[in-house]
Amino acid sequence: MGNVGNTTGSMLYGFGAFLVIYLAGVLIYQVVLWIQKWKRKKKDGEQENG
Repeated sequence: MGNVGNTTGSMLYGFGAFLVIYLAGVLIYQVVLWIQKWKRKKKDGEQENG
């Protein structure tokens, strides 16, 4: 019984680690997209003013 619980906990920990890494990757990707969009917007604004 104890062994099964240990295996389940290990699996849960592995899944949790994967989830954290996945969410971090998605978050970084969204931030990069937002920065690119913001830079493009800023560039367009400068062109309009010029």
